[in-house]
Amino acid sequence: MRFRVRAHDGAERELEAADWMGALRAALSSWAVDASATRLSCRATEDGGVYVDDEANRRSWIVRPLTDGAVTAVVSARSAPVAEEPEAVPEVRPLPTGPAPELAMPGGTTLRPPDLDEVDDDEVSEDLAERLFGLSAELSGLEPKAACARAVGVLRQFMDVDAVSMARGLPDDGGLVYIVCDGPVARQVIGKRVPHGEGLVGLAYALAGTVLADDVSSDWRHYEGLDRSTGFQTRQSLCVAILDPEGLAWGVVQVLNPARGRFRATDIDVVEGVARTLSAAFFGVRST
Repeated sequence: MRFRVRAHDGAERELEAADWMGALRAALSSWAVDASATRLSCRATEDGGVYVDDEANRRSWIVRPLTDGAVTAVVSARSAPVAEEPEAVPEVRPLPTGPAPELAMPGGTTLRPPDLDEVDDDEVSEDLAERLFGLSAELSGLEPKAACARAVGVLRQFMDVDAVSMARGLPDDGGLVYIVCDGPVARQVIGKRVPHGEGLVGLAYALAGTVLADDVSSDWRHYEGLDRSTGFQTRQSLCVAILDPEGLAWGVVQVLNPARGRFRATDIDVVEGVARTLSAAFFGVRST
């Protein structure tokens, strides 16, 4: 299938891909964008495209399938709060100055600037750095499943959440398989498969990056198959890819339902730090 990917600065690519995620990944690669450094939110547009926003770097893209008579639209850089999905894609405007506005998430929910005053950022960073250093030593010589289980324990030390899991997959596997899970339905989840290109975990894998959703009930990307089969209710999800030396995803760390009802910036730092440590342990990828 052929897609057009257009960036907020006007650059665009037309390319073949199996789905829109593959098209976006190929376009980012052609622009030398490090997908592992992105924090993405996205939403469907009325004309069948997908609007993708990189919260971490204040840039955005739109992906549209090319059909007869398809019209290219310009994508706005993040420039103002969005209370609801716009009827049309706005024109490019300069990046804002001052406090960060709210970001529109799929389904009209928002990702607000986190309440950093409720936690000592510096203290968490110091504790995390020390614990990740210890984790890197602990992982030496462990096979992947055991290493992932040890990493789950570290995440539990820093995060009050309902569930933590690790899913592994290769492009030829047909999907991601959960190899480690800690949560109320862990035994039912282990061994379950999510098809490639499906769900939030599949999106993080396809883009080799971080995907956050603070309200999955209104998020069209959420894969409901696991919730239906286990009876678990996913409310919030944070997924971070584990990368190989070529920058491709080996697997995904997924954390669900923080006790406070949404994830903070420090939560993202913790999960990304653990994912980098696993990458370093498995492949010698530098953990920085």
